[in-house]
Amino acid sequence: MSLQEVHPVMHLVRLRRFVCIVRELIPEFTRQNNTMPSFDKQSLVSIILLLVSPAVLRAEDLPTCCGDEIACGEAGYCGFAFSGCCHDRFLESLGLEIGGYMQQSINTNSRNPTNPPSGSGNWPGAGWTYRNDEYMLNRTYLTLSRAPDTSHGQWDVGGEVDLLYGTDYQFLQSRGLETHSDGTNKWNSDNGSGLNGIGLMGLALPQAYIEVANDVLSMKLGHFYHPLGFVRLDVSGAAIGNSGTYSLFYAEFLPVTGGMADLKLTDQITVTGGLHRGNGNWTDNNDNINGFWGLNWTSADENTLLMYKADVGAEDDAGANDQYIQSIVFEQKFLDRWAYIFQSDYGFVNNGAGGGSDASFYSIINMIGYQFTEKLHGGIRHEWFDDVDGTRVAPAPGPGAWNAVAAGGTYKICPNLWLRPELRWDWFDADAGVGPGPFKDGTERSQFVASFSVFMFL
Repeated sequence: MSLQEVHPVMHLVRLRRFVCIVRELIPEFTRQNNTMPSFDKQSLVSIILLLVSPAVLRAEDLPTCCGDEIACGEAGYCGFAFSGCCHDRFLESLGLEIGGYMQQSINTNSRNPTNPPSGSGNWPGAGWTYRNDEYMLNRTYLTLSRAPDTSHGQWDVGGEVDLLYGTDYQFLQSRGLETHSDGTNKWNSDNGSGLNGIGLMGLALPQAYIEVANDVLSMKLGHFYHPLGFVRLDVSGAAIGNSGTYSLFYAEFLPVTGGMADLKLTDQITVTGGLHRGNGNWTDNNDNINGFWGLNWTSADENTLLMYKADVGAEDDAGANDQYIQSIVFEQKFLDRWAYIFQSDYGFVNNGAGGGSDASFYSIINMIGYQFTEKLHGGIRHEWFDDVDGTRVAPAPGPGAWNAVAAGGTYKICPNLWLRPELRWDWFDADAGVGPGPFKDGTERSQFVASFSVFMFL
């Protein structure tokens, strides 16, 4: 095969073709109870083509979807851009947009821990990248959305539905939706090599909401990401690394079910408020409602951001132990290419430590990033997370302070194909009398993890 026969980079196969694969993969995966599913030859070829190098494929090898032509897509994209293709022409007429991305990674740990279910892998430090020396399909993330048209100040209706498939599903499930009320899996398997022995791969529906808005007020109702914090499922080009933070996994909220409103007081000030059923709850576990509120201020030149968000409510099944969590974020862009971000979280839980004692936790995150070129961004992040009473981070030998330094970057080969490496060092400063661990299956105080991710966008 000559190089002239190779269709450029497109041989990673436009992610829009993954929509076709998912149509077969999801029912097969569900029907076969999270075991390795069997597919017909065309599906297997499609999946393999998504993962192999672009240097070994020809355009005629690619399966078609909707009968459209291979070259469909915007100029400058790596052959799998969704825009302008037959799939979305009908959606555009309805004001709908379909998008998404795929993240794949491989990670290696200096301590060489045992992966779940018999060990803890890179956990509890490297959240999304918790498996050692193993390929991970972290997430295939598909989004169907409609943004309200508020261009002339009128009211309009929109919304969004997200579907995720991959190893990250276990962090984004909600009680009563993907799982039963007792936490056992409903959509996915309870037996496998994932954390705590559940299925390695699975499905999650992290967002499904409607939005009503005009040019000053936006209201959401349904299932959505809580606005607390700064680093969440960050796939922006300015993200530092792939692994996430202790604050994200052990202090803040991810999907919640309820309602929220953003009110734009001025061009620079927005206030937020809402109610929800508790962290990771589709159905309530205690009949108590959480409330949250916040304030965003952005400078006139948009170089400075100050944000405060807080949430209060009982998360325990009995509904007896009130919890308060706040997050303060400051971002400053300077000298055209630099950005500095400071985040501090604080929280406490009444009787959270048992025996009538409250539990508290704190974190401080410092990040600085630099835009080298239009295609290359890099940065470094340090986080200090003090689990004062040893009630937040697990598995852990006891109370202490968790530290992580991460350095990483994003290189955009083209707008929809990104490479993201990360180097991360974690260490645990245990309180006096605390036993060994938590890293390397509970035997070491520190670990070093190197990670490499590939992102492909629709």
